Amino acid sequence: MIKNILTLISLILLSACASNSGVYNVGDNRFQVATSATWEFGGRAGARGMALKEAKKHCDSLKKSVKVINSVEDYGHYEGGTVSLTFRCESKDFSNTKIPNQPQIHSLGTGFLFGSSGYILTNYHVVRSANSIQVKFKNGEKTAAEVVTTDRQNDIAFLKPQRIPNIKTINLSLGDSSLVRLGDKVFTLGYPITTLLGENLKYSDGVVNSLSGVGDDPRVYQISVPIQAGNSGSPLFNEKGEVVGIAVSSLDAAKTFQLIGSIPQNVNFAIKSIFIKNLLTMLPDALISHRDLYLVPIKSKQSISNFVQQVENNIVLIEVE
Repeated sequence: MIKNILTLISLILLSACASNSGVYNVGDNRFQVATSATWEFGGRAGARGMALKEAKKHCDSLKKSVKVINSVEDYGHYEGGTVSLTFRCESKDFSNTKIPNQPQIHSLGTGFLFGSSGYILTNYHVVRSANSIQVKFKNGEKTAAEVVTTDRQNDIAFLKPQRIPNIKTINLSLGDSSLVRLGDKVFTLGYPITTLLGENLKYSDGVVNSLSGVGDDPRVYQISVPIQAGNSGSPLFNEKGEVVGIAVSSLDAAKTFQLIGSIPQNVNFAIKSIFIKNLLTMLPDALISHRDLYLVPIKSKQSISNFVQQVENNIVLIEVE
């Protein structure tokens, strides 16, 4: 019985069954196609194969060859994968032309600077199997980063960037997840769907719908804050400005409909802050200081926008190759 329930849970939380957006023109002889696949259809590799197949089909119709410009790939929290492929259709005479040292971004996510120690928190699935990690700050500067420690079971990773640009950041406070209540208002800052929406920081808000996840999973909250590809790793703030969780996944509409015949509406999940606190002791050299637990309070609803302005330099875009 338990095994069947776990199987159902894992299937529901996959990114999709097997689907593609179709090819659309983004200008300057550039085209995009977005695909997704569950583990039954090969996961991220299956989604990549579908994207390349759609790109080839489109270019073949123009009697040209595919030239891949960029491929952004992501894992779902419970496996599965998504791919956003950007390509050109070129004359077959140039089909073997290679662009030297072209970086291939396989995953995009969000992370946030925790405090003066310089650590960045994100989801483990964002940086899993990374060959290299680049962190992009709000001012546009990029730097390499490495994984310091992870909690794979709870999908948390700490990164350490090589450097932090000369920007003003603030020290954040971890809220007590045991004090979070149903109906509490929460919000995130992150970088969802950057290939379509661009790389400006995005704000989303909602409420805590449940103190547990699918199958009463006690590690996560269910939240109404929309979670899109690229939002993984975004901090979940309460109205006091405390980090009470990390955005992690959404319930897949297509797969859930296949299983139960009903389409879920805006069902999303965030990992509770208690699991971040548990991981702090694993950081080397005890580099988390008391200053890192400093709280910048939000005194009223009207001041949330002021808090966002203060904290936006803490939020980073993570690019994984």
